[in-house]
Amino acid sequence: MLLFLAVLAVQILLPILLIVGHATLRLATTPGLWLRTASLLGLCGLLALIGFWALPTWWTPYVLILLAALATWRAARLLGRHGLHPGSWRRRGEIALSTALLTLALLALPGVIGGGRQVPPDAVDIAFPLEPGRYLVMNGGHHPPLNAHFMTLDDPTLAEYRGQSFGVDLIGIDRIGWRATTPLGTENPADYLIFGKRVLAPCDGTVIHAVGDMPDLPVPEVDTVDRGGNELLIDCGAVQV
Repeated sequence: MLLFLAVLAVQILLPILLIVGHATLRLATTPGLWLRTASLLGLCGLLALIGFWALPTWWTPYVLILLAALATWRAARLLGRHGLHPGSWRRRGEIALSTALLTLALLALPGVIGGGRQVPPDAVDIAFPLEPGRYLVMNGGHHPPLNAHFMTLDDPTLAEYRGQSFGVDLIGIDRIGWRATTPLGTENPADYLIFGKRVLAPCDGTVIHAVGDMPDLPVPEVDTVDRGGNELLIDCGAVQV
């Protein structure tokens, strides 16, 4: 629950607060309109690429980008009606906050868009491992901000589960983008659209390890002892999947 609240605060509450402030607070500097706009769009774009959008849905950051654009229109109207805010503290705060957000986006976006989204030279081509359907890729890519699994590469306590460092999470969703029978989800795994989907062999090979008798746990409980859970390992020749 704490993790969910933290994600909600960073991905939703923070952008909304900044958008509302952009739309309602008078500008204190002449270039402030474009500086505030660029920092907002950069932040929303970054969140769209690295955010955890299973809840709320994947299209939420694009709504935030639209709201940021509308806030810019509103801020421009305020500037035309009332002019610049005379307060020096407002001027310093506007420049500092906008510059910090814009710098964060500019530093993070090249790695996320560039290296993290490109196929690495040593990648192995495999087939999609689930039956046809509508899925959302979470933790996809090979850059830590894009894929949390990569953070386990240097963790010695997870050496026996090193394969998960290259994992990709697939979430079943409906046409609207919900992943479960209710928007917030439930404790019952069967209420999630991914439950019961057939897993297909992504390559021609030999099954060398299989576990299928582990019990389903209430969401979001995880097994901290048998971390592999129900798992299947296939020897595809060049690699094991």
